[in-house]
Amino acid sequence: MIRRLIILLLIVGCEEDKTKEVAWVLYSNPSHGDNNTLLWTKHFQPQIYDNGYSTYAIFNGDSLFYHDSVRNIIHHIELDYFEIFEGRWESMLYPEQYSVFEFIYR
Repeated sequence: MIRRLIILLLIVGCEEDKTKEVAWVLYSNPSHGDNNTLLWTKHFQPQIYDNGYSTYAIFNGDSLFYHDSVRNIIHHIELDYFEIFEGRWESMLYPEQYSVFEFIYR
């Protein structure tokens, strides 16, 4: 009986978090004075404009000063957060922390 209970607990406790790869994510809090930030993977390439002083990403007709290409973006669907991987660092984005949060799955 105890053995069956342990096996059941292991099965229930080992459910995998459902994830999907993301091509790009755009986020900001304009009400706090934040500018839009665009992160993208190799599966999406925005138009990049360099005026000699700074580099902008052109996205949906907007010029974005804050942008970067990252290695991978993973959406943890059930927990609703995004894991960003680039080189040696990784970070997490939580959509509820931003008033603007858009993304497209790969």
